Amino acid sequence: MLRFAGFVGGNVPGAEGVGMNSKTFVLVCVALCVLFGAAPHFVSTIHVLSHGFWWPSGVVSMTLVTVLGHRWVRNASSQSPMAFVTSVNGVTAMKLFTMLGWLTASLVADVDGKRVFVLSLFAVFVVFTIVFVASAASLSKKTDKK
Repeated sequence: MLRFAGFVGGNVPGAEGVGMNSKTFVLVCVALCVLFGAAPHFVSTIHVLSHGFWWPSGVVSMTLVTVLGHRWVRNASSQSPMAFVTSVNGVTAMKLFTMLGWLTASLVADVDGKRVFVLSLFAVFVVFTIVFVASAASLSKKTDKK
């Protein structure tokens, strides 16, 4: 366990990940999808994203890629360590190219609020990556015990 520069009163999870089964992971991802999808209606700085299909489509596709990627990593974790590493790298590439596709398409289409869309979708990518890595680290730890 780690202490964060003495400011955190308790322990925070380290590199071993957060124990999360598949149902919990999917529920967390769906909750994040709903939260991010509804955010433009409640946060004034990103209100421009509440119009059109770009924002909901980008958030839903990032959710789907993350959930499907988690399934791939979960199946690979019961195989060899090389399969696990390959699946984690593959999921990361899938998420990056999905985000890059949405960002490029929105920039080419000259959507209103381009800068807000790009930065907001990047934030979604970062949050989903943190959740994914925490779960993958937990899967890796379970595989090490076998």
